[in-house]
Amino acid sequence: MFDSSVTLKRRKLVLIVVVVVVVVVVVVVIVVVIAVVVHDQSGLALSVWTAAIEWANIFVVLQIDE
Repeated sequence: MFDSSVTLKRRKLVLIVVVVVVVVVVVVVIVVVIAVVVHDQSGLALSVWTAAIEWANIFVVLQIDE
């Protein structure tokens, strides 16, 4: 039913999505830990929100590209 190249592309896309999600979670955890240590929640919240938006934009571009 499916062409092998289509299946391969789908697996590659799933792998990319998983890697991106893992990286984002790790970065957010590290940033939150740093924020708790530094006690700069307001500036941190803004930077985390900005980073999340940037990652979301990258993800959308990847989805459109495929």
